[in-house]
Amino acid sequence: MSIKSGDMIQYNGLDIKVGKLLGEGGQGKVFLATFEGRKFALKWYHVPTTDIAKKNYLEQKIFLPSLIQMGPPNGDKRFLWPKMYVENEEGHYGYMMDLRPSRFVSIKDMVQAKPNATPPLRTFARVYATICMQIADAFQSLHASGHCYKDINDGGIFADLETGEVLICDNDNVRVDRTPGTLFMINFAAPEVILGKEPSSKFSDRYSLAIVFFLLWMKQNPLEGLRDSKFALINLDVQRKIFGEHPLFTFDPHSLKNRPDPHFHGPTEEYWNFLTKDLRDMFTHAFTKGIEEPRARNSGRKWSQVFLEIIDRLYQCPKCGHESIMCRDKFESAGKKLVCGFHQCNATCSVPNILKIGDYSIVLSPRTRLFAAHFSGNDISQVVAKVVENKRTGALGIRNLSETAWHFTRTDGSVIQLNPNKVISLDNYPKIQFSKAIGRMRFQK
Repeated sequence: MSIKSGDMIQYNGLDIKVGKLLGEGGQGKVFLATFEGRKFALKWYHVPTTDIAKKNYLEQKIFLPSLIQMGPPNGDKRFLWPKMYVENEEGHYGYMMDLRPSRFVSIKDMVQAKPNATPPLRTFARVYATICMQIADAFQSLHASGHCYKDINDGGIFADLETGEVLICDNDNVRVDRTPGTLFMINFAAPEVILGKEPSSKFSDRYSLAIVFFLLWMKQNPLEGLRDSKFALINLDVQRKIFGEHPLFTFDPHSLKNRPDPHFHGPTEEYWNFLTKDLRDMFTHAFTKGIEEPRARNSGRKWSQVFLEIIDRLYQCPKCGHESIMCRDKFESAGKKLVCGFHQCNATCSVPNILKIGDYSIVLSPRTRLFAAHFSGNDISQVVAKVVENKRTGALGIRNLSETAWHFTRTDGSVIQLNPNKVISLDNYPKIQFSKAIGRMRFQK
């Protein structure tokens, strides 16, 4: 039996009050619920009516309690994980989870440019790169735990457009990697899963992730183009051909047959040319070799590194305030000028000051953040420093957000210590000894 607003169900002998309906999907309904004075989201599964639905319903009922007990990988708060298994007297069931804060909007809404679901134009590249970096890192964590998500799509991933924080929802379908049984949206699924050749795995997840990233940046599915625009009706059989049997990347370097259709896909070519070469190469690999060779697909760690580099290379136009991505050759060419990438401005900009840490070249601005990955390892979840601006003079400084002291060497060789949570001006300090790395400043004249 289904439940409705106003019902009372129990968890460990205590009452849960079912509140208003928050949403409904293919698997069930989500209600607002009150338990011991706290608000939760309660997902209640639809009662199955077909043999396949009954099989999936029973499988979910068996697996859900162990999924709740397992918890998110390494306690990762980017996953809105099921918390409490709930069952009524008839044996029907659901689970409770924390409410998703209203500041988070879905990737789907961002792609569709719905109201309050688009970042400011001047900072969209930083926001998108940060969101994608966090998504990639979260799924890298899930895959490292030996699990796969199975059904990655743009409706289950949410982000804060101010901070770039992400929330991965609908985690009740997470399973041990390569568990038999499939659940997917066909326009996000890997070909081998669509065709029934392989079960869902971390490799099919990686394929779906690449589609989510492409959609966010390009506003188009990477396998849609001139070919599908010729069909009068896109039914399931046509989708199976497009996404499963004969997938063809819209920017395939060896074929022009499926280029974006300007009548349906808008300025996709313009968006493509905006991307860095590294990001274009990642997409090209994902939807050429990655189609044929699942094990060759880009890992979450590779995606994170590419998006981190985009963030590092963003510079701000002093005239209009828009951010553009600095080409690699500019990092090594002191004295060269930059041009604002915003087509309504095109102002000339000076090359900004650069901080070099190992292989990373980081443009310094009041929006710059340094992550643990800049110093060692691959941790992009921890911000260890941020650049701050003196509002009176415009001079830039750096705040130490780590737990250890850093040492700054002046041009005369003297050394200043910067303790945790303290700030120091970046002027006249060509060398910085961080806890696990050395940074070198390149000042512009």
